[in-house]
This record gives sequence, structure tokens and C-alpha cells, in this order.
Amino acid sequence: MSEVEQPTRSPWEWTEEDLHRLVRSKTPESIELDYKQSDALRNTTANKKSLSKDVSAFANSAGGTLVYGIRESKDSELGAPVPESLDNGLHPDECNAEWIEQVINSTIQRRITGVRINPIKLTNTRLAYVVYVPQSTIAPHQACDKKFYKRFNFESVAMEEYEIRDVTNRPLGPILRARWYFHGYKKTDRCSIETANNRKLLSLQLSLTNSSAVPATHIIAKLFIDHHLEPFDVPPELRFGLGNFNFSQGGFHARVCVVEWVSPPRMPVFDEIGIDLVATPMRFQVGPMHRKLFLASQLRAPFMTLRENAVRIDIEDTHADITQL
Repeated sequence: MSEVEQPTRSPWEWTEEDLHRLVRSKTPESIELDYKQSDALRNTTANKKSLSKDVSAFANSAGGTLVYGIRESKDSELGAPVPESLDNGLHPDECNAEWIEQVINSTIQRRITGVRINPIKLTNTRLAYVVYVPQSTIAPHQACDKKFYKRFNFESVAMEEYEIRDVTNRPLGPILRARWYFHGYKKTDRCSIETANNRKLLSLQLSLTNSSAVPATHIIAKLFIDHHLEPFDVPPELRFGLGNFNFSQGGFHARVCVVEWVSPPRMPVFDEIGIDLVATPMRFQVGPMHRKLFLASQLRAPFMTLRENAVRIDIEDTHADITQL
């Protein structure tokens, strides 16, 4: 994996350098990230329909970011589109943030709140655009073609009737998100490698956040740890079995355990308050031959549909990186 770090700022704060970082690190498209060329924002009927479809799909799903101004190619290993280069952008007279906002507001019902549009000035004085769409708590949202869309793999696809009903019930329950990170001085997606007896040591943690006003009082988290990661120092409540995890980009053989979060005695998980799933970090060791590993989680809670998350760990000689899939 590239030595270049991925953007650490929020999408509405990105600059041209953050876009170059996405390109250099080959950050793939995902359920929460989509790349488009600048021409997709020219004022045409087809482009308005596409913008309506893509923005409503993100709001109906987990939220996400549209990046306009990047050429992409398909990664043969991941099977996912990856950024190839920045394109020439658009002249300010061809497109502006007000026009994008007007198209979104006039073509999507109900109106989505919290959309942020970030025009990025390029070195050639033209503009790229980043459109951040939060997960909506008043979904579902209908696109201009009278259909309801969701994100699936790397596309916006029409929702089934039962999925529309599930999304309609979203305000009744929590909306949990999981994030794997390396435990240390701060939460990070990169860490320096520790070694012991010619084996690399990784200290991992899973954090949960809730983006709903409804607190989560009962959570069942199923963790999938790549079977090449051997427990070195893990909390005693984690008892691993064996299983498999399958996702859009493949699958892996895993050590599997279930962790339950119940309030009381624990605190509920409130809106925008993050918690670590286990009290102490999970430490694993891995042999020198294993350079690419996977982690995943499945979250269940009352009145919430199953939420899955998968990441890849890339191990180099001196450091390791986590990449969201």
C-alpha cells in the first residue's frame, strides 16, 4: 500500500491535496464513497437525474461522499473502481455550489438536510466538487424518477419494497456505525509495527457511534477476525470460534466471537457519543508472511436493520494501515 496517508479531515474541509491523497493511496470506491468525472456536473437533464439518484441513495443508506473531478479505473484485485487521476475540473461559469444545491433540493422528496457542498479550487483555477451526504433520519427519499435508491457495492440501485419499509422505520431505533482502529496514543488508521519473536503485534479496537436520537440499549456485535491473526492478549470475555465472512469484494476465513452490550449496567450509546466495544484493546500476532488481512463486524440492535462493516489491514515492514472496504 502507498506510504501516502488518506485524508483525515471531513469531506467538506478537503482541499486539492486531499484529492491527490485519494489518488496516490488508490482509495477504492465503497458504499460510502463514489468518484465522478467533472462532466457529470454539466447542466443536462441526464446529469440532474444522476445527481438526484446518487444523493438520495446515500441518504437512504449509510451516508457518503461524492467526489466530482476524478478519473477512475477498475482495480483487478479488489474488483472496485479506484481513482486514477484528477481531471481538469470545471470553470466556475459552468457549475457552482448553488446550482448543485438547487438541483438536489428540487429533485429529491423529502428534502435532505445536512448536505454539504465543497467547491475545491484546483491549481489550474478550475473547480472540483465534493458533495457530502449524511445518513438521513427521515428517509426514505425519492429521486426525480419517482424511485427510491440505496447504495449497493459501488452503485445506486432501486430499493425493494421491504427495504423501503425498513428505512421508513429508521427513526424508531438507533443507527449504529462501527469503526476498526489501531489502539494507541490516539485512534488511528495507521500504526508502527511492534515485533516479538519474529512476529508482528497489532493492538486493535472497535468503536461504535450512534447517529440517531434513539439511544442503543442492547447491542449484539459479531466480530470476524482474519484467522491469520492469532490472539496474543485479548479480553477474557472474547471466546473465539471459526467461521467465514463474505462481502461484495470477496470473503475470508475468520475467528468469530459475539460481544453483547446491554444497558444497564453499561451506559446506553447516545447520539454522536462513541464507545469502545470492549474495555481493553484486542492484541493479535501474525507471522511475517501475511501482509494482507481482513476484519469485519455485524451489528444488531432492536428496531435497527443488520449493519455490516469490513476493513483490510495492509502490513508493511515498519507500519500497518487500515482501509475501509
